[in-house]
Amino acid sequence: MGTKTMNHWVERLPEPVYNTFRDRLHDKVKKGPGTQLVLMEELGITYPVMRRRNLDPDAWNLGQLRTLRGPLKMTKEELISLIRPLL
Repeated sequence: MGTKTMNHWVERLPEPVYNTFRDRLHDKVKKGPGTQLVLMEELGITYPVMRRRNLDPDAWNLGQLRTLRGPLKMTKEELISLIRPLL
């Protein structure tokens, strides 16, 4: 039996869906704070946390996604558009 992750019970989506989310988030970071390092500082999270979120977008919780709106200068509609493929 393998190690269970925090989201072991969540059905995984096809990898292209996650790649689309990652690419769009990366584009937002480049247009907003500029780098993931700056974003991590603004959110008060560490590199390991950000890496886990990048590897497994299902690991983001709703509060964390809402908090992203500030540093990324996103409207609610833009946030919804960003996460829509994950729903």
